[in-house]
Amino acid sequence: MKSKSVFREFLKYISLNMLGMIGLSGYIFADTYFIANRFGQDGLSAINLAMPVFGFVLAAGLMLSHGGGTRYSIHRGRGEPEEANAAFMHALYIWAVLAAVFLICGIFFSGQIARLMGADESVIDMSRLYLRMLLLFAPIFLLNHTMQNFIRNDGAPQLSMLAMIFGNIMNIILDYVFIYPLDMGVFGAALATCLSPVWSLCILSTFFIRKKNNFHLKKTPLKTQHIVRIISSGVPTLITEVSSSIVIILYNTVTYRLMGNLGIAAYGIVANTAIIVLAIFSGIAQGTQPLLSRYYGAGELKTVRAVMRYAVITLVSLAVVLYAAILIGADGIAALFNSEKDPVMQQVASVGVRIYFAAVLFAGTNLLLSVFFTSTEYARLAFVISLMRGIAVIAPLILLFSTLFEMTGVFMAFPATELITVLAGLAFYRYRRKKLFAGAPGALPAQ
Repeated sequence: MKSKSVFREFLKYISLNMLGMIGLSGYIFADTYFIANRFGQDGLSAINLAMPVFGFVLAAGLMLSHGGGTRYSIHRGRGEPEEANAAFMHALYIWAVLAAVFLICGIFFSGQIARLMGADESVIDMSRLYLRMLLLFAPIFLLNHTMQNFIRNDGAPQLSMLAMIFGNIMNIILDYVFIYPLDMGVFGAALATCLSPVWSLCILSTFFIRKKNNFHLKKTPLKTQHIVRIISSGVPTLITEVSSSIVIILYNTVTYRLMGNLGIAAYGIVANTAIIVLAIFSGIAQGTQPLLSRYYGAGELKTVRAVMRYAVITLVSLAVVLYAAILIGADGIAALFNSEKDPVMQQVASVGVRIYFAAVLFAGTNLLLSVFFTSTEYARLAFVISLMRGIAVIAPLILLFSTLFEMTGVFMAFPATELITVLAGLAFYRYRRKKLFAGAPGALPAQ
């Protein structure tokens, strides 16, 4: 009975998180689609140049939400409600500092940042406008991510998922309305995106109105140890997302050198499709996090092992199905964004999609392993995985492969990196599993 109950709980959490993450990535996909079809290659290049900055905002939000949510669940699993609430309050303290930094960047430095991202004169105005809007609304994005994950870890994954999906549906609707009927251009696309977390927070507020929450705004002394624990638990996610943004900058630089704005646009098709595909595996990993953290904190290590087994089976099955679908549909994916029907961009993007997504199984496994290490208080190994796949391996491979194989090499770098990382990650997992499960039934002390 216990195993059936855990399996039902696992299915609930991962299905809701997968839907939520697909919804989150869906509005980025919608932005890209509408802008590509309305403004062509220049619009697609402009939004792709802005994506690294959005990635930095997302990274900060996910660091807060994952780090704070993990600490919250561990303390609740150990029966420490005061410590759990302190994790929430300290996450808000970190939020206030990050919000101020992004606001200052948006008000004073959006133009400089756009040029730093590589925008030339043909796309600088669109890039600068999109960036300014994203940075000015960054505090709301950060708060939305934080609230979603704390509510998910507080036993309400349905509400968290509903809020995420509702915000993203509203974004897609407003994207269309602002760009086409109202003809608001890139400003309309940016505004629709920036309003998305506002709609989401409106849904999340019902959790507090109904007084379902176990965390509260409460005067809490600032303690360095809480800040350090939240950040250390969230750093692997931060490293992954920040590194992804840095790598996108590198990709944009290399593709511009090889093919100009057309190269950036072709890579943008692949990268934005990847956001959707990898969101599915991120949903599996994030769905397991509250369960792994809670059962680890309660000392139920057999259940931790069962959750990991369910996650691996789900991940492998989906990876096989998804890659088969991508192989068949690569030409259609490329054509979806190629409004100008450029044959060169169609060819480059189609080949790129098929090569790039050979990584889906490896990337999904790396995401799951990183969450496992973080949830069992072994963030150092998660940090190593994040660093390897985020920048340490992929950056030199992009430079090497693009020199040897040009645009084909650009797309080869991602699957090669994920393969190298997953081999290291599985070795780390064997080490951690032996240490975690082979001894006493209780949880290990915090590392």
